[in-house]
Amino acid sequence: MGSVEVDLATASTRELVNAIAAITHELAGRSAPESPAACMDIAETLAAASDQQESALAALIGRVDTSGELRRWGLPSTQAWLRSRLGMRETRAKERITLARQRHRLPPLTQRLAT
Repeated sequence: MGSVEVDLATASTRELVNAIAAITHELAGRSAPESPAACMDIAETLAAASDQQESALAALIGRVDTSGELRRWGLPSTQAWLRSRLGMRETRAKERITLARQRHRLPPLTQRLAT
């Protein structure tokens, strides 16, 4: 088990993502608590955090999608990138692209996902 220290106010996006990755790796290796009530509480908190992570991922995908950066990497589309580099199935890649492209049209939803 390692430790993660991040100053949330000054950390870069990369530093925050690295911290999330380290914490998620540690969490995935642990057993669920014995208490079903504790599991319910933790699952609800984790689900809310997952929604926030999806919002952040949609913002990143959206930036890549509109930038043309994929062509520099020899990829024909955002969907191809998500499928080949992130290992997504076609349907999931399409869903994420749709969310990324429509995110700006849904400010209340975007705000709810981020909180």
